[in-house]
Amino acid sequence: MAERSRGVRAGTWNTEFAAPKSAKATRIRPILRAPKCHVLCVTEGYGELLPSDGHVIDGGKDWGYPIKPGRRKVLLWSERPWRKVELGPESMSGRFVAGVTETPIGELTIAGVCIPWFDAHVRTGRRNRKRWDVHVDWLAGLESLSYGTGSRTIVLGDFNQRIPHSWVPPWVPHDVHAALLRAFDGLQVATTGFFPWEKRDVRAAGSPQSGLWHAALGDGTKQQDQLIDHIAHSEDLAVVEPLEPIGIFPKRTPYEYLSDHIGVWTDFRLATGAAANDA
Repeated sequence: MAERSRGVRAGTWNTEFAAPKSAKATRIRPILRAPKCHVLCVTEGYGELLPSDGHVIDGGKDWGYPIKPGRRKVLLWSERPWRKVELGPESMSGRFVAGVTETPIGELTIAGVCIPWFDAHVRTGRRNRKRWDVHVDWLAGLESLSYGTGSRTIVLGDFNQRIPHSWVPPWVPHDVHAALLRAFDGLQVATTGFFPWEKRDVRAAGSPQSGLWHAALGDGTKQQDQLIDHIAHSEDLAVVEPLEPIGIFPKRTPYEYLSDHIGVWTDFRLATGAAANDA
């Protein structure tokens, strides 16, 4: 999957607000560019991290915390221009952006999300909520947008939940994962599953020009880890090679820290029925 030859390649990564002029950003930029994605979602990032030969839209600078110049919770990049840009309802402020862009398989609706973490506005920010309150309220806003009923749609970004919900500490309310499933009803999540713990630092990814790292997602029967950065898609799209490993943006290179998240990228094509309808 390292060679971009079929379908549309979409990737997402939380870059943990790597400052544009920092050494960490210098390491992140070539790794973001290496898979040659047609569409990228960067969460907790800056526009300067994204490839300069494309088009960027973002969710805005205000998500209820002190504003710092240039920081964005969610950004979308495409090789081609965006149209029909949408920022969602006020309850999703700063953490959602969507638009339509041309891709190798035609026009697609792309939505970038940065779903609030469990402690949003509990100990920091407004300090007026309980754990998971903001997360669940935000998901209700996404559910109201009904992206699962659309066609040729990809929703990607920081979901702040593992799928499937395999490990639930006692302080997580039972309805949290149900809220996520409702919000993404009608969409298929391509990045569910598990990968080996020993691979999560991805020591082999130090030279993205000479080789890209991939992870095979398993069934969780061995000691494994899960993603919280995900890519979901409408049923008229399909992963190009569903049995092949997915592409990874790593947490670190051999000796250098990159992010507290593992990012992910993969290729999509029109599903058989959708492709036939185009014929």
